[in-house]
Amino acid sequence: MGGAGIFLYLKSTSNKTLLNAQQQATAILADSQKEVESLKKEKLFEAEEEIFELKQKLELEYEKRRDGLKDTEKSLDQKELEIDRKAEIVSKKEIELLKLEDQLRGEQRELREKSTELAQKLNEQTQKLEEISGLNREQARELIVSEMRAAAEEEGQRVAHTILEQSRLEARRKAQEIIIQAIQQIAAQQSVEATVSVVELPNDDMKGRIIGREGRNIRAFELTTGVDVIIDDTPDIVV
Repeated sequence: MGGAGIFLYLKSTSNKTLLNAQQQATAILADSQKEVESLKKEKLFEAEEEIFELKQKLELEYEKRRDGLKDTEKSLDQKELEIDRKAEIVSKKEIELLKLEDQLRGEQRELREKSTELAQKLNEQTQKLEEISGLNREQARELIVSEMRAAAEEEGQRVAHTILEQSRLEARRKAQEIIIQAIQQIAAQQSVEATVSVVELPNDDMKGRIIGREGRNIRAFELTTGVDVIIDDTPDIVV
């Protein structure tokens, strides 16, 4: 093979090598681009998953806080209604007390008027007996007093019964008022959870007044206030 042939052979071989190198470079570049695209998609998918998880966590946290706010708002509304209801009860009790005071004043006025009327009748009857029977004033007065004592005792018993009944009503009202005031003070500070409170009473006799005949007072109070009242053997204490 001459020099010209060798040159042509080398040139041909060089061209093939260069072509192969170019093809390999192109393949490597294509593979690199595919790998970059694959890695890019993988990272994008991971980022989307992280964003989705974070979004779910935020939504759950938001729902929890929103539910908590709803519960708090509902509890506050219930507290406000309860306080308004108890305030209405206290207002009614105050009105009842004013009516009772007016009634007592009227009865006291009536007693004074009857006492004056009784004294006038006594004088009139004494004078009549002096004129008719010839008795002296002292004898006539004793006779009149003896006759009127029965009527006076009957009237006195009626008045005493009325006053006693009013005293019982007043004692019952005061007992209920003590408990209501204690509950109102607690209601202003208590949480949504149930509250157990101990109320001290002025004396142990107040328990009987709170319970009432056959438990009527305590049942009426529990129905009115929605509060359970527990009375045990502990002296001067209501739970």
